[in-house]
Amino acid sequence: MADDKNITLAQFKEQMRKADERLDDLETGKADKVSPVSFIIPAEGWASEEIDETGEEETGASYPYYIDIAVTGVTAKDRADVTISVDGMGTATSCGLCPTSETLEGKIRLRAVSAPDEAIPAEYWLHSGKE
Repeated sequence: MADDKNITLAQFKEQMRKADERLDDLETGKADKVSPVSFIIPAEGWASEEIDETGEEETGASYPYYIDIAVTGVTAKDRADVTISVDGMGTATSCGLCPTSETLEGKIRLRAVSAPDEAIPAEYWLHSGKE
């Protein structure tokens, strides 16, 4: 008979079988697999947080220009991974597109040194944040 410290071989085998099932569930049940969403970063519609009261642009921020991409269901706690298409790399480089993005309620915010001259094809992946 097994006590708290000792278990039988049959009990050990059953515990190992259950642990193996749980590991299989973890490996095959990755619910956070996400699919890319293609979108276009437009050349129009960029704003600047660095405009002073005279209407002149200040140069204090590293990435003073931003654009918000509307995305239904995104929250500030989520994370968006944005990847620029190979076809858009030249434009992204020339405008100094920031390599990171921000998530806000209902949108992904992208930043740049200057607004791009052309639209930039890209993709994003959303990862749900903890509530």
